[in-house]
Amino acid sequence: MHYPDRTYVHTLTPGPVSALRKLQAAVHYYGRNEIHIHDEMKMSNAAFKLTDFEWNNFSQLRFHALAFKVDGKPGYWGITARGAAFLKGETPVPLKVKTFRNQVISHSEERITIADFRNKESHFETKPDFELRNIDKEAKQLQLA
Repeated sequence: MHYPDRTYVHTLTPGPVSALRKLQAAVHYYGRNEIHIHDEMKMSNAAFKLTDFEWNNFSQLRFHALAFKVDGKPGYWGITARGAAFLKGETPVPLKVKTFRNQVISHSEERITIADFRNKESHFETKPDFELRNIDKEAKQLQLA
């Protein structure tokens, strides 16, 4: 079955930011910036245990360049310099990123800081929150077709 190519717009919400804070706590706890997020965070009883929603949406942190997958170590993630600076309040990040085939293709002009997430309840985007559309025209414009 062929599925049409689609773009997705990912908005940084309190849920993924909570997961980033937990990743930071795990990095400090284990003393390394390579954390197996399933074994060391999802299945953990530590304060930085990931919820199901945080686990399922963790890759959004990569789209915002706040966390990275460790090369050659499946399941391992770390915090980027940008992610650390964001958590310290030193750098704003785009509120939204657009992806195509799992690659970021654009960023919103609107920026947010960690202060925008203080005292906010965690929530995650659901399918209706994503901008879905056939992108045949966009793909040609981006020379991806």
